[in-house]
Amino acid sequence: MRFKLFFLVLSAFTSISSAQSVTTVHVFNVTDGRELNGSLIQAFDGNFYGTTLEGITGDNTLFRISSAGESAFYVLTGMKEVVPGFALIQGGDGNFYGVNNGYGYIGCFADAQGCGIVYRLSPDGVLTVLYNFQGDTDGAAPLAPLILGNDGQLYGTTTYGGDANLDGTIFKISPDGTYTLLHRFNDPVDGSRPATALVQASDGNFYGVTPQGGANRKGTIFRITSSGDFTLLHTFSGSDGSKPQSRLVEALPGILYGSTILGGDMSRCSSAGCGTIFKMDFPGNVATIFRFEDEEHGSFPQSDLFQASDGNLYSTAGGSSACIAAKYPACFGSIFSVTPAGNLSTLYTSNNLKDSVGATNYGGLLQSSSGDFWGATWYTTDSGQITSYGTIYKFQPASTLPPPIQLSFVKDLVKPNTPATLNWKVVNAASLTMQQCYAFIQNVPAGAGTWTGLQTGTVTGSTMSGSATITPTEIGTYTYALTCGGIESGFATLTVGPPPLVIKTTSLPNGIVGSPYSAALTTTGGYGATTWSISSGNLPPGMTLTANTGILLGIPTEAGTFNFAVKVEDSEDTPATATASLAITIQPAASKIIAQVSPSTITTGQNVTLSANVTGVPGAPIPGGTVQFIANGKNIGSAVSVATGTASLSGAFFTAPGTYSIIAQYSGDASYNSASSASVQLTVAAPVPGISVTVNPSTITAGGSTTLTAQLAGTPAPTGTIQFLANGANIGSPVTLVAAVATLADQVFSTAGTYAITAVYGGDGNYAGTTSSAVTLTVSSIAALLTASPQTITVASPGASGSTTLHLSNFSSDAVKFSCSGLPIASSCSFGHLQGTGMDGTATMVMTTSAAYSAHLDFWGSSGSGVVYAGVLPGILSLAGFFLNRRRYGKGLLLCVILAVAGFATGCGVKVNGTPPGSYPITVTASNGAQTASTIVSLNVEQ
Repeated sequence: MRFKLFFLVLSAFTSISSAQSVTTVHVFNVTDGRELNGSLIQAFDGNFYGTTLEGITGDNTLFRISSAGESAFYVLTGMKEVVPGFALIQGGDGNFYGVNNGYGYIGCFADAQGCGIVYRLSPDGVLTVLYNFQGDTDGAAPLAPLILGNDGQLYGTTTYGGDANLDGTIFKISPDGTYTLLHRFNDPVDGSRPATALVQASDGNFYGVTPQGGANRKGTIFRITSSGDFTLLHTFSGSDGSKPQSRLVEALPGILYGSTILGGDMSRCSSAGCGTIFKMDFPGNVATIFRFEDEEHGSFPQSDLFQASDGNLYSTAGGSSACIAAKYPACFGSIFSVTPAGNLSTLYTSNNLKDSVGATNYGGLLQSSSGDFWGATWYTTDSGQITSYGTIYKFQPASTLPPPIQLSFVKDLVKPNTPATLNWKVVNAASLTMQQCYAFIQNVPAGAGTWTGLQTGTVTGSTMSGSATITPTEIGTYTYALTCGGIESGFATLTVGPPPLVIKTTSLPNGIVGSPYSAALTTTGGYGATTWSISSGNLPPGMTLTANTGILLGIPTEAGTFNFAVKVEDSEDTPATATASLAITIQPAASKIIAQVSPSTITTGQNVTLSANVTGVPGAPIPGGTVQFIANGKNIGSAVSVATGTASLSGAFFTAPGTYSIIAQYSGDASYNSASSASVQLTVAAPVPGISVTVNPSTITAGGSTTLTAQLAGTPAPTGTIQFLANGANIGSPVTLVAAVATLADQVFSTAGTYAITAVYGGDGNYAGTTSSAVTLTVSSIAALLTASPQTITVASPGASGSTTLHLSNFSSDAVKFSCSGLPIASSCSFGHLQGTGMDGTATMVMTTSAAYSAHLDFWGSSGSGVVYAGVLPGILSLAGFFLNRRRYGKGLLLCVILAVAGFATGCGVKVNGTPPGSYPITVTASNGAQTASTIVSLNVEQ
């Protein structure tokens, strides 16, 4: 019995990759069925088929739904069931085969259909019961889908019945209803309650699983032959899985893959394990390739595995009701893929139970002839209330996969009675089950030729390929199908002519002047090669139509919309023809324009040349049209015509100084789009007026003055101020121009030297500032003067003093030093402080004379009395110094002192007569750096 505890919820998918998508195809509402169970199949008619638990009458339903979502239903009247789970298969005869478990196994003998049936349903809805299970030795309650054996028989299992413990059976049945019991399960020896389909592997044996029983009570894997020889291959222990409920898949030659609901890591999912994916070789060696770890990230893989065209296995996983209560997203279902090596990728995860995608999918996925996947869910709920009774959805992987069955005609258009070669390939055909590929022609039209029955091909790895020759006899369009394993189909279409010759092309892409153009005209119908021509109108200049290929190509040279008609003929003796009116719009090409300014720096009112080079594309006309020059967003003059790709404009356009951004704007023409150039910069500066400086007079003496004048030239007359400078230093304050003249009068220069006089103009609204050339001003020094009053100093007698007043003038500073020379003996001069300035000041000079006197010094002899005189030695030395300053008298005294100290004399005497009387010319000098002045003062010393 199915374990409803484990939901595989696939609703409100949250995309792992934005490129993947899930689309709801149909939502059931009881009137058309409810509670889907089991995988869908795609039949040879291209539609999808499945079953529901019950409809509005309580009976089972079979439904058909197209890839576009159109549906139809067939009610299995009186077939009510307790547990669902009955996927269909399509037999080699085109009929559908399935099972129904009736009321289960409890009391099933009371009803002819109570223990389950095997039935056949024709494509037009005729139901035939092939076998009624009796519930005893033949089994009861078949839950698993049937499979096609390579012997033409149908193989299946019952979940109950068989032995006294009701452990289930394995059986085979012919399409006409002949039943053969192959094996009764006897738990715990070989397992119990099989509920999944068998697979016939490439070794010819059948393999399957039981979800219960075995030595560890956790399920088994078995092998059985078509004659009923049974072998137990593996008993699950828990760590390698528990309760396998998906059919085995031979994904690689000799290697079977499956999954278990529980087991694996027994510390997970309430110590029951979260499920596993395993592989097994034919001898029965089992290896776990993936263990589900927790309910939060996906667990309990109950759906069948399906091998897709990329070689990977796809299925769904979900969680328990407790998991759902915890609101883990993965509990609501996930879609995953797993490689044969065990690398699992979760492709989608749902997040609730109420989305239209649905919930609780037991059946797994099917890859359709479009390469996408289809699945079915049981029901959806919202807050515990059922909101729908199941859905059908399709899943598109991020990368588009090819279909598992691929059919193609070498030529998809042939004449009647002409053989057509159909090549086919099945990429998931490692097992004999998937190699049961039957050929069909949809709707079985009489003129489609013959393609029917089991197809044999070459098996390489997991791929089986082959070909067939089909000879249709009548005109028409036919679809050929290949259905493999009773569950998947591929299709190819062949047209048998003569079909009408039709030009399929109805519109053409736009072109661009100067750019290569190519567009292929296409047809349907007709026979053989075609010939194309222009029947009216004209192609764009520069383009042609190739007669044998129908390709419009070339490099258009002119813009516009060009209308024309094309004609095509096939290669029949009496050619079929078709015409079509078409148009091509050729858009102008992109031009390139470069602006230039010459010169790039001017003054206001100066002429400037603005130019632009407009270039087109090779093979197209030289650009025409006009160019408008724009400066800082404003047009300059009128638009200028473009001649040989060039436009220029000259003139005095700029009367205000500043920086201008110049662009050239091209108008475009019949062949080119309009365009604007990048900006170039033009600097417009204010003019500089003429300026000259005069100094009058240009030579003065220190302390004198002169007049400085600056004259500016320009129209209009410059205004503003002039700053005069001497040797780079400002002279006074700026002087305002009056009639373009600035004058600084009576400027005094007190210091002699050479001065560079310049005038700096500050500028105004019309002119830029400027600086004049320098003119030279020479300032001469005035001779310094020194006079004395009185000119003669009279001293009444030696020893007296006299004075005179010195007068200074024209000295450049007050730091004047005085000195005198020509003094008589025993006289000196001294000077008082300067009163006033060096330019005009006075100082007092005092002349001092000395009176006559005499000095005597007694020296000691050998008696040692010289000690008495030792105390006067300092005074003697001082006196010696005095006389030393008095020239010749000092020398005598000094000699006397030296002799006395040396002990060579006992006494020495010197007589000084003082300043001699007489008249002496004394030279008095005043100096201040390089300036000196002197005068003669007479000194009269009277007797």
